[in-house]
Amino acid sequence: MLTFDLHYHANIHGLRKSARLERLRRHRLCLASSGVDVVASTEHSYKKPRQSYLHLADACQGLLLSILPGVECISREGVDLIFLYPEENLLEKARRTFAAYSWTTGDAGQLARDTGGLLIVPHPFGLGTACAGNILSPLDYARLLDAADYVEIHNGAALLSSLLLKKSGSGFFPGFAGRCQANSCLPVYLRGDGLGWSIGSDAHFPGEQYVVGGVEADAFEGPYSLLVRKVRFEPVWVQAPPDRISERVRSVVMSGQCAAREGVVKRLGKLGGLGEGYLKQGFLRHTLRELWAARRMERGM
Repeated sequence: MLTFDLHYHANIHGLRKSARLERLRRHRLCLASSGVDVVASTEHSYKKPRQSYLHLADACQGLLLSILPGVECISREGVDLIFLYPEENLLEKARRTFAAYSWTTGDAGQLARDTGGLLIVPHPFGLGTACAGNILSPLDYARLLDAADYVEIHNGAALLSSLLLKKSGSGFFPGFAGRCQANSCLPVYLRGDGLGWSIGSDAHFPGEQYVVGGVEADAFEGPYSLLVRKVRFEPVWVQAPPDRISERVRSVVMSGQCAAREGVVKRLGKLGGLGEGYLKQGFLRHTLRELWAARRMERGM
């Protein structure tokens, strides 16, 4: 069986060189331990996805692992979508072709085809503010699925939250619990027709890779060529979630802080149609100390 993680963030943007190298070293160790065959580097468009892909690919040299270049980019409606490519130069071409907030979800399918990529709808009903199913009307969501190549049916980012809610009881947070469940296992009636089913850890820190996608393949001509077939991946566990509640809480808090900072960047980037040029500026890194809390927590691990 071949295993694919089609939603992975190196999350090294803004780190000093020593911190970046240390995080990449830990990514390599964790990916070597998980034994996953293919990982898609899908960094957010404002976090220099090409450089993120190159750093991650370089850090993982020598492993029996393929890294695919990709980007998680945000539409005018505020929806995050993943564009995946077979080569680095196509990723860079795509980045120059469509910037954040300069296109709509109705454009996404054609943009993917024009730039030689595949379109994935990640975490359609997740906890964040950039999820297609939470933002779009049912009709526009269905149209987006019709144009996409894949819909993410399992997103690992909600896994620990779901486990914590099960442990503590979800009666106090029924809406939150429902979205966690939909994010970790998308109901079949929300998966559209004729799409591939992707599975991604949505890891933002090393070691957050718990469940990935598996497929039986007789002839493996290359990861991207296989993905073009719109594979329906099955969940495969590569490691068990932490047993200790404190470790689960720590991981959820780290991921939550990272998601909150990303949400602030997206919201400010959308104001006044400022878009990608604004997001590239170092303004938020200096004024909000974007990575301060995550670094402190990481050092304590």
